[in-house]
Amino acid sequence: MKRILAGERYRIRFRNNLPLRKVQDSVYGELKQEKQDQLDFVLAGSDLRPTERFMRIVDSIDVRLTHYVHDYRYVGEVWSVLAMFQVLGIPEPKAMHLPRVNLAGYAPSFRVEWLKQTGYSPEAVINVAALLGWQPFGSSLEN
Repeated sequence: MKRILAGERYRIRFRNNLPLRKVQDSVYGELKQEKQDQLDFVLAGSDLRPTERFMRIVDSIDVRLTHYVHDYRYVGEVWSVLAMFQVLGIPEPKAMHLPRVNLAGYAPSFRVEWLKQTGYSPEAVINVAALLGWQPFGSSLEN
């Protein structure tokens, strides 16, 4: 409060002192929160503009999000989302993290339109897309 009154720059933070927890991820199974995952995060800066992270959480609450689906690189962010839902008393969404799919190695001409024109059925295209990048949790594609 002193910074605000002094006209200094400040940030409004969510102080995360909730107990560590576990969450059931629909793809990877049980995820366990570690102490280093329990971070305070910024809600807004001194200009009172909300951060992108906070706005995503507010939007998720507004649309009554039921499933939190993200690239596995963002698994650490699930804890801040669930913490906000918890402190607001809102039912938490189910977590789902998908493996990252990198198509950079494929030919640049690889397009869904080409698959259709070649005669692949929509079901086959969906099946391939659903399995792209899949691997068991903890394994490496290099092995």
